[in-house]
Amino acid sequence: MKIGDNISTNRLSAIFYISIAMLVLLPSCFNDHFNKAIMWEVTLPEIMIPLDSAPIPGNNGIITPASVNNTGIQIQWTKAVDKETAQSELAYRVYLSEYDNIDTVKLAEENGSPVDGWQKDIATATIGSLTPNTTYYFNVLVRDSAGNKAAYATLPVTTSISPINVPVPGKSGIIITTAVGTTSIQLSWARATDVETPQADLEYSLYRSGSNNIGTPDDAANNGAVVVSWQKDIVTALVDGLSPSTTYYFNVVVRDGDGNRVAYITVAVTTQSDTIYMSSVGPYSGDLSTPTSASVRTDIDTLCGVTAAAAKVAAQPCLNKRAFISISSTDDIAGMPKNFGIPTDKKIVGPTGIQISANWAGLLDGNIDVTLSDAGIASDHWWSGSTSSGIYNSSVDNCTGWTSTGSKGQAGKSNMTDASWMEGEVPSCNASRYVLCVCW
Repeated sequence: MKIGDNISTNRLSAIFYISIAMLVLLPSCFNDHFNKAIMWEVTLPEIMIPLDSAPIPGNNGIITPASVNNTGIQIQWTKAVDKETAQSELAYRVYLSEYDNIDTVKLAEENGSPVDGWQKDIATATIGSLTPNTTYYFNVLVRDSAGNKAAYATLPVTTSISPINVPVPGKSGIIITTAVGTTSIQLSWARATDVETPQADLEYSLYRSGSNNIGTPDDAANNGAVVVSWQKDIVTALVDGLSPSTTYYFNVVVRDGDGNRVAYITVAVTTQSDTIYMSSVGPYSGDLSTPTSASVRTDIDTLCGVTAAAAKVAAQPCLNKRAFISISSTDDIAGMPKNFGIPTDKKIVGPTGIQISANWAGLLDGNIDVTLSDAGIASDHWWSGSTSSGIYNSSVDNCTGWTSTGSKGQAGKSNMTDASWMEGEVPSCNASRYVLCVCW
């Protein structure tokens, strides 16, 4: 029986029971036994309507090959979104097969081989130890916090033919990012081998590009900037002088004693931001969540990063996004660095780069550099739930924990730079106010 058939059966059963109840109760309304009849308990069958709450793969589930060589492949995809789980909390797992039989979640888990375990908030994977000149099929599964899964679209990729008389990159040519800063990146790779040149005499050159166009030795030489020129027996390099919040592509080319060259697999790395970006979504009334919600924080964070409202958040290459709001005494603005790992030493700016504070402490000391309006962050007042020091204001109901339009909520002012920017008014919860978002 199909789900739809079951729902129809349940509805018919409900109508039957209601009809029986009416036959019993209606006559009773016109005699002395009404009080007894009304005490009858009529139990109706529960009608269960399943909801499809699986994540939605990004970009229609398209997976693309980022780099391919004879024994390794790097794939990439667009991150998924989900109604309940924040985008940064979605987990991904890559499956491969030598046959086109991993199109769905069920088939991928039954027929595919997992490349690695579930990993949160990733959009790329490198697969090594493959066979040259062989077609492999790849798929990505995404899972939300409730365990619901969805599959991307299967991607076939054929490894290249193994070149003759060239060095063999170590670990299938995988380059590892060992450290990432705002202006520097540390990379490492495994030593190559060669049939004629001793391993200690093999030379390496590291290339950088702003585009994914350095996948072969010739492309690296023609399109890339040389970061490290030919050096023997090196397996790591520190690249500095980079720009914050910028994606760079790197590749290593190894050369033997006869001048034969081969490339590793291109790796893409994004430097950390030196900035916390603040923006706003809304406006919304004070019922930002529901009394039955499993997590008010997740619901409000979703406004800043998963729903269509995310388009209003500053378009910056942030890895994390959170709502700038106090929800409880254990989840307030002052505690966000401890609770969510927000860096305290970065400047806070609006969408256009106007600074409102030099660091996180500057947000909580009773004043900011410019108003939220002048910084392009919010054109009107916003829900804060906080005192001027970012502590949860327990003297205000805060819309019953942001779940109701009853009572009042603490709000900040968008046109002030003193303490009232965060603790400026206490409007009714049926009023509309913005929600601030921070990303870093």
